Amino acid sequence: MVKVKREISWDSSNIAKHIPSYSSIINNIKKVRNPYLGNKRKLLSFFCKTIQKHKLNFNSFLDAFCGSAVVGLLVKETNRSVVSNDLLKLPYQYSLSLIENNNIKLSEEKIDFILFNKNSSDDFVMKNWTKFSDENGRNRFTIDEAKHLDIIKNNINLLESSIEKAIAFSAISLICMKLPFGFIDKSLDIYNHRKKQMDKYGKTSSHHDRRIGIYYDKYLNLNFYEWFPKYVNNIQNVSLIKNNKCKSLNLDIFNLLSQYNNVDCVYFDPPYGGKASKYGDLYQFFEEFITGERRENLTYYENANRFIEPKSYKKNFIQMLDMAENIPVWIFSYNDSSWETLDYIVKKIKKFRSNVIIESESYDYSYRGKKVKNKENEYLILAPKEI
Repeated sequence: MVKVKREISWDSSNIAKHIPSYSSIINNIKKVRNPYLGNKRKLLSFFCKTIQKHKLNFNSFLDAFCGSAVVGLLVKETNRSVVSNDLLKLPYQYSLSLIENNNIKLSEEKIDFILFNKNSSDDFVMKNWTKFSDENGRNRFTIDEAKHLDIIKNNINLLESSIEKAIAFSAISLICMKLPFGFIDKSLDIYNHRKKQMDKYGKTSSHHDRRIGIYYDKYLNLNFYEWFPKYVNNIQNVSLIKNNKCKSLNLDIFNLLSQYNNVDCVYFDPPYGGKASKYGDLYQFFEEFITGERRENLTYYENANRFIEPKSYKKNFIQMLDMAENIPVWIFSYNDSSWETLDYIVKKIKKFRSNVIIESESYDYSYRGKKVKNKENEYLILAPKEI
């Protein structure tokens, strides 16, 4: 029996009828393996099936907390208009390179320029993220890596196009995050941790894991020369269609909703609450690397932890819903480890919408400080406005 791929059928007279099946779209998106915390790469089929099941109809889509930007990319690939937003600079780079970008690509010449051009670079990474850092710095990179990262950062900033810069910053971030020690900020001494990983799981170990070490050269330095072109290629070739109806924003949630509340559908995937949701802390290196500023000088950090502590979370959550009142379709992502129980969250949503639908899918999580994977339910909460 021949399996037929199901087409995305989110009904609308303004949407092109002939689009790729959602399975082909999702398989293509998965080629960009972004381990950004809370990303929905493995839950895209769940997202599609839920929208189809409940026949949600929209032409324009607002992704308020875009993170890895994969959900916005999925909607973009259905030829809808997408506004993709995140307060932090790293997700904004993902959004620019995947959502707003339509046909801009880094040429081989520009890739070589980024990797090899010897510029009079500052030593930001060297000063702040190696063993030579001051008392407020962190030992994250080897000296050779820091030198190369400083050169790369400055070469990226010499590019004229914001999209080209975003592709490059996104590729560099994925190289750093794909290292087998997990998030860049977890260890006080990444280099020594790297050596331990190599001893335990390297080629000469009886516990050999082929993933360990593939991003290093023989001196345990990140191999930018090999991996940067590969990640650039994955990022800029992921889209299957041309869609000029998409934009990327870098706004606080309340500034966003005050300006963009005339869309058909909003997707809220905020931090789920608790210490593991402090994205500004987890990805501090990338925020500093992209901006060239120390954290204490990044004023937007004041709003980076709106959705952490339960008391402030509730206040900000209610304000967010109130400001989104005019948007016809609401979609929320949460799970069993969220800031409050599912019943509590739904109760708050029902103060604004009488029609609230819950769909769930079991999912393996391996973060939040747990040493083993933990199976939890991932929820999509739908709240379409009754007409």
